[in-house]
Amino acid sequence: MRLVLHIGTEKTATTTLQHFLYRNRAALAEQGYALLSSLLFPKNRKLVAYCMDDSQTDGFFTQRGLHNLEQRRHYLHSVPQDLAQEVTDLPASIHTVIITSEHFHSRLHRPDELQRLRRVLCPVFADIHILGYFREQSALAKSLYSTAMRVGRTVTFEQSLGSARVDSLYYNYHLLLSQWASVFGAASVQARLFAREAFVGGDIRRDLLAQLGPGIDAASFAFDREPRNPGLGGHGLLLARLINQACPANRADGSLNPNWRRLMDALTVSRLAYQGALAFPQAAAIHAAFHQANVAFGAAFLGIAGNPFAVPETPSGVADDRVMLTDVAELVATVAAATAADPAR
Repeated sequence: MRLVLHIGTEKTATTTLQHFLYRNRAALAEQGYALLSSLLFPKNRKLVAYCMDDSQTDGFFTQRGLHNLEQRRHYLHSVPQDLAQEVTDLPASIHTVIITSEHFHSRLHRPDELQRLRRVLCPVFADIHILGYFREQSALAKSLYSTAMRVGRTVTFEQSLGSARVDSLYYNYHLLLSQWASVFGAASVQARLFAREAFVGGDIRRDLLAQLGPGIDAASFAFDREPRNPGLGGHGLLLARLINQACPANRADGSLNPNWRRLMDALTVSRLAYQGALAFPQAAAIHAAFHQANVAFGAAFLGIAGNPFAVPETPSGVADDRVMLTDVAELVATVAAATAADPAR
């Protein structure tokens, strides 16, 4: 059995791809490709959680009420057996399994974690193909900050940029894929640029299908508009941070604060959340800091010479800074309705 392991990376339309794949599960099966259910879906997060070192903490566990190591191990102990059994039970017409999670990129940073993943996969799959999409680092940092605000963080944009370091496997793709190659073999690792002009047919969904294997007929697939996770605009980022400071996303026991959820939902459905440019004068400096690493990444995993990423534009934050009173009024009305839903608020 062959495996295509889609490792993300984060902020490269993984939500779109995962919903597309599972929506077209039947069409994939007709052509010999299977998705799994035992690992949770559409993000196969449970396999990542199983491979994480015991010392790591993660919202995946607290959201499920797993507050100590014993609870975590009990919840995850059957992952290898469940995966193997599900693959064994697949129809004989299936030749390739697809596993997808951007958390392979963001959570598994230690060689022993990748070795643990290999020990789970190798008894089941004779051929393992690692696939990842990669975007320029300053664009990744900007998109990651939008996600941080959406999940309740309170740091400023400038503070968040401190994580964009060349020694970070999250941002340094040459280091990241070199570690994957050391565990699974260089021939097993494939990198794709996250850029519309690089996608087959200008569509990342069609590009993914082309990477899964030769000869996939996309005619039977549904390419309707997929769920998106759009980045917040400059105004939205500021408002989200103010919400997170005033109303923490989590209660003292780690559970989700429903009042925060209502406020954030009210913000993210408003037009105002996506208006305003985010000042990002550091973008060019981040690009320059990663130049040598990206040249090495391009040579080793893309087969090209030079930096695969162009110098980014640096928005001043001045454009589109006008706030329409109608948008403010709409947001206020939505927030008022959201908070009125909970008298305790």
